[in-house]
Amino acid sequence: MANVTLNAPSGISQVLGQDGVMYAVSSGTVTMPAGAIPPNIFKAGFNFGVGNTGVTGATGNQGNSGATGAAGVTGGTGPTGQTGATGLTTGPQGAVAATGSTGATGATGPTGP
Repeated sequence: MANVTLNAPSGISQVLGQDGVMYAVSSGTVTMPAGAIPPNIFKAGFNFGVGNTGVTGATGNQGNSGATGAAGVTGGTGPTGQTGATGLTTGPQGAVAATGSTGATGATGPTGP
């Protein structure tokens, strides 16, 4: 039968096994055959000792890709641009107009006294 290592509660120095043998507690643990472990020993505060670390299991398969996210919201309106430069106050001078035509001859005046 395989031996079992148990962690003993503090203050316990030996354990009476089911086989009638006294097992010494050393550095907080006691090792005894599995068949010699007394009933209800775990209720008295004993627990299984820590064994060697087991081998790492195989890596699992990669999961599916998640669904595409919803479209983002439209951004807010940007700030108002700066006022442009003031334009010139006067335009260029216009061209000189052509001379007008000669006026019509005036009416004959009234006959004198």
